[in-house]
Amino acid sequence: MIKSVKIRNYILIDEITIEFDKGFNVITGETGAGKSIIIGAIDAVFGAKVSKEVIKTGQDSAYIELITGIDENFNKTVFEENGIDINGDELIISREITQGQNRSRINGIMVTQEFVREIRETLLDIHTQHQNYNYILPKNHIILLDNFALKPHRDNVEEYKSEYKKYNNLIKSLEEKKKRNEVLKEQEDFIKYQVKEIEDAQIEDTEEIEKLEKELELLANAEKLKELSYTIYWALNGDEGDILSGLSNLKSSLSKLTSTDESLKSTEEEFINAYETLKDIASQMNSYSDSKETDNERIDCIGERLSLLEKIKRKYGNSLETVLNTYEELTNQLKSIETAEEETKDIENEITHIKQQMQTL
Repeated sequence: MIKSVKIRNYILIDEITIEFDKGFNVITGETGAGKSIIIGAIDAVFGAKVSKEVIKTGQDSAYIELITGIDENFNKTVFEENGIDINGDELIISREITQGQNRSRINGIMVTQEFVREIRETLLDIHTQHQNYNYILPKNHIILLDNFALKPHRDNVEEYKSEYKKYNNLIKSLEEKKKRNEVLKEQEDFIKYQVKEIEDAQIEDTEEIEKLEKELELLANAEKLKELSYTIYWALNGDEGDILSGLSNLKSSLSKLTSTDESLKSTEEEFINAYETLKDIASQMNSYSDSKETDNERIDCIGERLSLLEKIKRKYGNSLETVLNTYEELTNQLKSIETAEEETKDIENEITHIKQQMQTL
């Protein structure tokens, strides 16, 4: 219901505000009194095409503002989607017509003329001998009928709409599920092949490649490592004149010094510790040198393993971690295929249940 209309600088009107009451309102007057100008202004604020000629002579712009009431059943969704807040039970719709452009606002928010025209039929019906009635449009009949019905019926309509929305969503979900299942079913054998290929690779450590490459480097340099470690051992404890033999003689001399001057006791202990440490190092170098043998069989084994892992990486990811993530995705797809029929049946049962509820409503 229109509550009031404010018109300024529109055709012949300087400024006027008209208040409307509940019920039937009538504007009367002789021909030329301006009744059609008021109707035209109301039509304009709802998006009707107007030219700049409607601006009162001598003025820069015309302005029309309309306040309309809305009830509790009014659909606010389209307004909220366009950032328009509706507080209370009123809408304020305005239009400013200037020499260069038109600006429309709803509750202070600027909107397009097209948007105003779209909401017009939900708020207003202007009809004359030259215009169609909204009431004769078939698309509006069900709205009129539902609005005329008593509250319990309107509640049932809203509940039915809610169930119908769920029903459509389930139908859509079922169709998508069936299409997806068909695609996965066609790929099932290939997915199984992929899963088996990754499983056969027996990847347990995401850093296995780095570890194998390090081991391969050591094996490839076994002879060099053996030679270097044995050189260190021989220098320390290999023959007469080696470092440990010389240090042993020095240790004997230091022991004699300490027996005469006990202030050198701590120095002797440090020397002995150093001597023992070098003996341990010599022993370790000897053992290390003995252990370094070229193991061609192990080198071949590592090469084959690296070749396999690189092949798996090329097919399923740029790292072993990615390969394992791909494996998890593939196994989940297989599980999805296995449970697809059951899930589809569950959705079909839910659809049947909602259809029964809809029929009851």
